[in-house]
Parts: sequence; structure tokens; C-alpha cells
Amino acid sequence: MSLQDQLDQAHERIAQLEGLLGLDTEFPLSLALTPTEAQLLGLLLRRPIVSVEMFDTVLYGGRPDILKSDPRTNMAVYVHRLRQKLKPHGIRIVNVWSRGHRLTDDGRRKLKDIIEDAE
Repeated sequence: MSLQDQLDQAHERIAQLEGLLGLDTEFPLSLALTPTEAQLLGLLLRRPIVSVEMFDTVLYGGRPDILKSDPRTNMAVYVHRLRQKLKPHGIRIVNVWSRGHRLTDDGRRKLKDIIEDAE
């Protein structure tokens, strides 16, 4: 197997993993999400709870070009921004003490409905 074939396989596997994590979820433009907000919301949609460690690893772990600050602060900022953008749609993100954040069950259903309606 050539080096190019191995590289192509690696890229394909990365795309599959990103899909499993929800990083490839397409949200309607009406939500006005930044790329990072969309990735975090995709994680929240696919995972029961998103911890600070998961947020930091998935969104920044493979990007040495990013000047990172405290992961808890980063996540708090993005969760705050998402809450502001999702509140008009009745979608809530709640804190699970010492574990991370999650979408409420009702919020998850509403978000899926918004995505389906936009397709």
C-alpha cells in the first residue's frame, strides 16, 4: 500500500470519527453558529454529556496552531454563547455538576426538529 493510500485511509477514518462525534452536523444558517459553536452543539446533540476534557480534546486537541487558554473558561464561553442563541428556540443546555454539560431531552428533540425542517 502506497503512502498516499495510507493517507487517504487515515483521512477517511478521521471523517468517520468526526461523524460519530457529531462534528459534521449541519445546522441551519438561522441559528447563526460559528464553526466552534456548531462543533460543540454537534457534540451535545450526539453525546449524553460533554465534559470539559472531551470539549478540549475534540475541538482543540489536534490543533497545535491554536493558542489555548483554560479549557473550562473556553467551554463556559461557548456554552454561554450557545445558550443565548438557542434560548429563543426553547432549547436548553444544562450543567451536570462536576461532569459537564448536556442538552435537555426536550431541547434535543427541538433541535432535531429544527435540523429536519431546514433540510
